[in-house]
Amino acid sequence: MKNYRLSKSQYTKARRCLKALYLYHHEEKSADPRSDFTQNILDQGLSVGELATSLFPGGTLIDAKFNQLELALAQTKKALETQPAAIFEATFQHNDVLVRVDILKNNSDGTWDLIEVKSSTSINPKSHYDDIAIQKWVLENSGIKLNTVNVMLLNSEYVRHGELELDKLFKIIPLNDEIHSSSERIESFIPTIQTALNKDSAPVTKIGSKCKSPYPCEFKSNCWKDVSSDSIHFLGKMTDAEKLKLANLGVERITEIPDDYKMKTNHHVEVLAFKTMKPQISESAIKEYLGELKYPLYFLDYESVAYAVPKYDGSWPYRQLTTQYSLHILDRPGGELRHKEFIHDEPSDPSRAVAEQLLKDIGDDGGSIIVYHLGFERARTEELAKALPDLADRLRSLNTRMWDLESPFAKRWYWDHRFSGSSSIKSVLPILKPEFSYKDLAIQKGDQAQTMYSKMVSMIEYNTERLKIKSALLSYCERDSLAMYLILKELFELFSDNAQKAAV
Repeated sequence: MKNYRLSKSQYTKARRCLKALYLYHHEEKSADPRSDFTQNILDQGLSVGELATSLFPGGTLIDAKFNQLELALAQTKKALETQPAAIFEATFQHNDVLVRVDILKNNSDGTWDLIEVKSSTSINPKSHYDDIAIQKWVLENSGIKLNTVNVMLLNSEYVRHGELELDKLFKIIPLNDEIHSSSERIESFIPTIQTALNKDSAPVTKIGSKCKSPYPCEFKSNCWKDVSSDSIHFLGKMTDAEKLKLANLGVERITEIPDDYKMKTNHHVEVLAFKTMKPQISESAIKEYLGELKYPLYFLDYESVAYAVPKYDGSWPYRQLTTQYSLHILDRPGGELRHKEFIHDEPSDPSRAVAEQLLKDIGDDGGSIIVYHLGFERARTEELAKALPDLADRLRSLNTRMWDLESPFAKRWYWDHRFSGSSSIKSVLPILKPEFSYKDLAIQKGDQAQTMYSKMVSMIEYNTERLKIKSALLSYCERDSLAMYLILKELFELFSDNAQKAAV
């Protein structure tokens, strides 16, 4: 049997899904292309890791590249002999398991502290515990005496004022006790990995939330390619435990769920939509909700960007900075739709520029502000209010006027089986207005917009590519607010009396 060399990332991948690791070794070409957004997350993680080493002056970096294993091991051995204050990327191998430790802090008493740097603000037991446990196992079997094993995170409570204060930006959390169970299963699980990798075909594993959480698996498309459109996996927000109960009954398709099977109301509505192949509608609820609207109507969409390390005063790790908005305005029933937009395209805090222009464009007339997924727009507006006390009252008044267009779909007052378990605008729009889409746009998703915005503001002014990105960002945001108008118009036409049908 061949022994495959395993890295710590491969070990944690296997803990999550053995099939993913098998595909990584034997069918890597079947992986989904890495998106710009995913690459941006990885790049930010590397930057955070490099920044964290600044807290340990006098440390030694093991600078051998990842394909220079023997050199890395030799450099680590030499560093251990010279006893620096810390070693960065210290490299160890035991029983075909290779790890490179972010920070190995010297306690000057014969012991070391292992510190794994994460660019997140909270611990994720599903991935962090196994990651640290496998490093501890390799180091201790390599003769390193560890005092503590730790995770270093970004401190979500840190707010930047002036120069970065690294001792406040980062926090170190000991995990000696927490990783005990993760450590116990290493000895038995590594042979399981090796056995699986030596098979002629990939292990059979169940799909589920692990394909998306704590991060999307790069082989998701491979594993989901034969999943039917009426699979129980497309029921909105159904837990793995709930799906397992159905699977144990031999139920794999939504249409196979017994009529008397007890489930949440939302799931019941979705099942009816699949079985009847007709939209499930609560007409009275929709009509009552539409009756809350007050003219003029403002269709508002924000875009934002989040930096792991806060760039500007008043920001904290991953604060969502509102960078632009699109605003379609309908002054009166049957009136002409107007459009206003703004984007802050400079490498500086966009908050004031965005807020001031928005308040000019949206007015204080009390008209309904229509958004899609209320929580996002309301949170961004509240953050602007906190950052700009002189504008806080006016900004918060916007939140009191917001009306969530997602509600009729999220609450299953209107549900079409083709929504595939999601009430997002990208799921609803193609069904209600099939002639209208995002396919002609250079930017088609919110995470892509975030990445492209960061790229744009890093470029020199008047750069041709920079201007193209700016135009693409404006077009994407405009499409979102226009999509809201079209969806609302459709709801009015379906559920209002003749007088109201012409209102939008």
